[in-house]
Amino acid sequence: MKISCDAKCERCYHEKGRRQDLDVNDLVLFCPSCKRVYLCEVGLARIGTNYYCPFDNAVVVKEEVDKSIIQMKGIPGENQAASEEMYHKLVGGRDEKAKNSRFSVRGSSSKTLSAYHHSKVSELNDIQNLDHNLILEVAKDHNITKLNKYQNIKSKKDLLDQLGKKDSKIIDYLYSALIKFEEVPKALEIRFAVYAPSVIPNIKSITIADPSLKSDIRIINSQGKEIWVFCSDHIIDLPDIDKFIEKAKEINYVDHPLVTHIYFISKKFSYVAKGMLAKYQSAFTGIEQTLDDGTVDITLSIPLSLWEPQSRKIAFTNVSFV
Repeated sequence: MKISCDAKCERCYHEKGRRQDLDVNDLVLFCPSCKRVYLCEVGLARIGTNYYCPFDNAVVVKEEVDKSIIQMKGIPGENQAASEEMYHKLVGGRDEKAKNSRFSVRGSSSKTLSAYHHSKVSELNDIQNLDHNLILEVAKDHNITKLNKYQNIKSKKDLLDQLGKKDSKIIDYLYSALIKFEEVPKALEIRFAVYAPSVIPNIKSITIADPSLKSDIRIINSQGKEIWVFCSDHIIDLPDIDKFIEKAKEINYVDHPLVTHIYFISKKFSYVAKGMLAKYQSAFTGIEQTLDDGTVDITLSIPLSLWEPQSRKIAFTNVSFV
């Protein structure tokens, strides 16, 4: 029996596609309320351990194909041919407009958050190092103004809810970057900012959205020392090194004496690029200082680290010595 999935995913991730030839005893996800059938969980809203129909927010259940079809009006369970024909008439081929049932955002009776976005918020809330300050950095980068009113929200979930109410694209962006690992703008920046606390101790602040930044990310620890991070979405090979390294070479370390480390992050560094970048380190890691007796001394060295993202993880590998 040919069964069509009722989910409205932009892209189908099921290995067998949106329309499949199923046996009457095969299990599908079925919404008892609106009688829609789904072939996997991707297009559903998830809250806790339950999956919800994105059209009317009812909990979906696993049901055998024939039983789900029998529950539709006027379909005789004994006649498979009639059942299939009526199924396509009522479900597979209908063009009914989606219901606009929504979850209410806490603290607001006028604005709401869709079930699908509520599900995304639930998953984002589980990311440990996605903290309030970083979420507000993303909001700032999405041109959300008057952020002061969000700073006193204690719950991360409530903060995501409120920002999603203001502009749901913020939730979509975070979900694409951190859950689906899509190549959205500044994906490397936001992933490394979430990852950084697991490898860098005593972080006081992480900045990614300040237009005055000389780097793509600035990390400041509790002693005020700074790590400047430069990111590239490209694979760095020999012809790309000069452009990539120039940003760090242009830093005036006398004006920025608190910079103690420089990180380069790229989608991938070629073997040759790693070797060449190691040589470049000596070109900008020494800071000349004039001593009281008039002599010049190099008293500070700025280590350089190369980092590559791990596939489909909020994690990076230090490849400086590979």
